[in-house]
Amino acid sequence: MRGAPHYHILLWIENAPVVGIDRPEEVCSFIQDRITCHIPDSNTSPDLNFLVTKYQMHKCSKYCKRNIKVGKTYVSRCRFNFPRPARDSICINDVENSLKSCNKIYYLKRNEKEVRVNDYNPLLLKLWRANMDLQYIAERSLSLTEYVT
Repeated sequence: MRGAPHYHILLWIENAPVVGIDRPEEVCSFIQDRITCHIPDSNTSPDLNFLVTKYQMHKCSKYCKRNIKVGKTYVSRCRFNFPRPARDSICINDVENSLKSCNKIYYLKRNEKEVRVNDYNPLLLKLWRANMDLQYIAERSLSLTEYVT
């Protein structure tokens, strides 16, 4: 629900791999071990399936839709970049180009049913029991401190 109380927090993980310094495979493994967009099976993980389908599914509304000029016409796009691309594996993008083009630094492996799932951590979602937008941050930026304060 828009306008509901919410938190912006930054969690620091000591010795986390850094894009551009550590091997891409190491960064991918780190992200995949902590962040997912998977919809769990309702028979084997009923509680987590309920939480993901109730809280993590993005539904576009007037709040997120923006009209963007493409050539001579306007196209309606979600400002949170949903639906996200379906992918067979995780993809790490170049930091500089991601910042310039406003693309994510990474895209998780996801199937067609998961293109509207907001990234989450299963344990944190079970504890929090509400929506979260978990992201791996790949660059140092003062705007991060402005965002969380």
